[in-house]
Amino acid sequence: MSDDAIEDFHSYVDNYTSENNCIGENGFGERREFISRPALTAYWTPEKVNSVLCYQDQWITGNCDIILRDYVIVFSSLVMNSRPENIVLFCRAGITDTRLPLDSVPLAYSEAPEATIFREFMKSQWRFCPLTFGREPGTFPVKRDIDPYQIVPVVEKEKLDPQADESEDESVIYKVKLHQDCADFSDYVVFKEYPRKDHETEQLYQNEATMFSQLGGIENSFKHIVQHYGSFEQQLGKRTIVLEYARGDTLKAFFNNQPPPRSYADRIQFWSNFFGLLKGLEAIQDFTKAHNHNDTTYRLKGHIRVVRNGGIDRPAVDQHGNGMYSPPEVLRDDMSTIIVSFAGDIWSFGGIASEALIWSIWGEHGRMKYQIERNARTRTTRLAGGNHQGAFHDGDRLLDVVKKWHDDAIQKSEGIGIFTKELSDIILELMLVADPKSRTSDAAKIFLIDDSISMMPHRKRLMRVSRVLGYLLKRGEVDPDGFELFFASAAASAAHIHKSTRLQVAIEDHSFAEPQCEIGPALDEIVTAVLKQDNPVSIYVLTNGHWDLDEVDPSCGVEGPVGRLTKHIKVGNRQKNWAVVQFIRFYDITNPKNWQDERGKNRLRFLDDELTARLEYQQDIVDTRDFNQDVGRMLLGAISPKSDKVRSY
Repeated sequence: MSDDAIEDFHSYVDNYTSENNCIGENGFGERREFISRPALTAYWTPEKVNSVLCYQDQWITGNCDIILRDYVIVFSSLVMNSRPENIVLFCRAGITDTRLPLDSVPLAYSEAPEATIFREFMKSQWRFCPLTFGREPGTFPVKRDIDPYQIVPVVEKEKLDPQADESEDESVIYKVKLHQDCADFSDYVVFKEYPRKDHETEQLYQNEATMFSQLGGIENSFKHIVQHYGSFEQQLGKRTIVLEYARGDTLKAFFNNQPPPRSYADRIQFWSNFFGLLKGLEAIQDFTKAHNHNDTTYRLKGHIRVVRNGGIDRPAVDQHGNGMYSPPEVLRDDMSTIIVSFAGDIWSFGGIASEALIWSIWGEHGRMKYQIERNARTRTTRLAGGNHQGAFHDGDRLLDVVKKWHDDAIQKSEGIGIFTKELSDIILELMLVADPKSRTSDAAKIFLIDDSISMMPHRKRLMRVSRVLGYLLKRGEVDPDGFELFFASAAASAAHIHKSTRLQVAIEDHSFAEPQCEIGPALDEIVTAVLKQDNPVSIYVLTNGHWDLDEVDPSCGVEGPVGRLTKHIKVGNRQKNWAVVQFIRFYDITNPKNWQDERGKNRLRFLDDELTARLEYQQDIVDTRDFNQDVGRMLLGAISPKSDKVRSY
């Protein structure tokens, strides 16, 4: 090589960093230039590498292909310092690009003269080792400790709350643009920084970083909560969690900027999407259950609440969320720390759902008027002037104004079929309940699986649907009884399952060997047990409808057990959704018009649309959904017999 080859590389690095704005920030808050691996790979060719290896008319031992594959960053840093001959030492020590940034002298050389070479390299490497961020787990830093000299490729950084104080606040939120060379996404991200160095702030960071990293292992965890792109701690004490930037698309902004849905299909879509928010809560709940053997359990409620040395129903420290949506058991107008349970999250979601219900009828003007009336009412209670003004309770029980607004909404929606009463019942009877212990559904959740041979091709789809539906059904319960799983061939015996992941395992391990499914007797066995226990029930029947393909009666024996349930509801004057039977239809997606699937579809459609008219006590408790339909709509089908008029088939 000649010195010209080194000078050419120097010029390339300087020009590239200048033209592409490659300037980031290290842990000292200093702006520093960097260059990424893709930019280096784009520069180096075998010819350029070989021209450097021929240094001052002496051939440097080195394999060009190996350098380009494993040592392009190492080699670039050495060339930048005009020490390319040291590539031999790094190859001998096995210091490849994947081991950078180098944080110590290799043990084999710690007492050798070559130690000086490694120390010099560690000082100059930072320009070539910016922190990188991918989209998928394993491609971004997770709770990683990084050297304060490492450059974070921040191109733009804006504090979202101008009043936030880094010296006082536990965390500060920034809108950040990462350099495109170092991130697999072009959108803005959020940096949630924990600038303080005290133990409490460190624990908050550890809690949230652990939760997000563990959620990455749960299927579809981030579909309804912000995406996680990593977390890292610089050795000077600043800790950062990197999250998706939501671009202001909050539910509040949605209410403010969008008109309420007017068509029936739009109303179905809105509530289906709204109940999807429960999946985000469920993903966090599932995480805590899966990891309750640890010393610390985590919950998401504005900030993370921490439960030490206990299970999910143990109390936790309130992290000062929005008082308007807080439950009666959380009263902290003196800003003192209050111990709360996870049941408070159910109340908070119920408050949001209540406002969504009002908005869906009267729009944002109505929602704000609803808030104003709650504000006026709480000013006459012990909540006056405090953090909880505008809450849904008076400190002890639900405000009468909440019930009044719900009644008005039900009356307003009469005759237009938007299942307002059913939604109101769920909100007022399961969520906005003063007693935290009563905020859980005591409805049994039963899965009945058609285990005939014809369902064998659908085994994987059965596993997926059962788990996703399980997530939604377990919404917010503090101490759920779990699920009962029945297979049609042995409906007299059930497997009691406490985690939705176990539903998958049970289905995977089961033998689908029955010639045909006897759906009537199987469902009748389950109904007998349900009536004996006299508890509300949701029965989910996963089937293709190929029960007895020669049977003329389209109900195939389902009429009897459904009739027993409707009689129990009517005679006992029970709430009309005391029992629901949700059929989830599976079919061959590659050939959906085959005659067997068509017969199954027609049978299930009959059960959905026509069975009620044949019953002695006419109560519509049956709904049918396709397996690939949105799970939120499956829930709506379970709470309202009218919502199934918007079909997937």
